Parts: sequence; structure tokens; C-alpha cells
Amino acid sequence: MVTRIHTQNEVRPKKDEATHEGVGNSFGVVYFNDLAREAVNAEPAIQFPRGSIIVREKLAKADDAKPQLLTVMIKRARGFNPKANDWEFLAIDGAIKKILERQKKGSCLDCHSSQEHRDFVYPAPVK
Repeated sequence: MVTRIHTQNEVRPKKDEATHEGVGNSFGVVYFNDLAREAVNAEPAIQFPRGSIIVREKLAKADDAKPQLLTVMIKRARGFNPKANDWEFLAIDGAIKKILERQKKGSCLDCHSSQEHRDFVYPAPVK
């Protein structure tokens, strides 16, 4: 089962920063697989199990039917990426045909490092 959560963020990236959020309002839908869903809002924060997958569709407008971009976090086996607690970060085109970027470090980790205490995952918005 996949859990779906709608998001809206006000984001101001640094000049020339690669980000899935863009400038200004960013709308999206976040999906969690079962492993990730159980961990995302646990209090106190817990480590996500290997195999957790989180996908965020970046939408230009809240009611868009097709995403501009998808960003994905996949929790890999121990030792895959020690600096990010074994997360892999991906950016995928909105047509879901091409992986645009794979990261173990860089802009994705730079942003998510503020959530290191939550295993590098931002909490899901409370509805």
C-alpha cells in the first residue's frame, strides 16, 4: 500500500542551486511505501528500514495532473552511503522516463542534512 500526502512549500534556493523545489511556491504529492509510512512520523523519530521508498511529485500548480519532476529517496543496504545513513537520492523527469540525477551527496544531502535527527527525512505535513 502507498500513502499519499499533498504538500505546499515556500522555497527560496540559493543562486544556481539545483533543487526539486524551484523558487516560490512548490506544490507536490508525497508517496510512502509501507516501510517508509510506518517510520515517517514516528515520535520519537526512528531510523527508516532498508527498502523504504519516498517519492515526491513536484507540481507547478496544486491541481496539476502531471508532475514536472519526481524526487525519490531509497534507503539502501548498510554501507551504501554512510554520510546520509544509506539513502540514495534521485531526480526523475516528469514523464517518468529518465533518471536525471542520482546522488549520494550534493544538493539533496545538503538540504536533508537539517533532518539528520529524523534519518534525513522531513516529517509529513499534519492534516
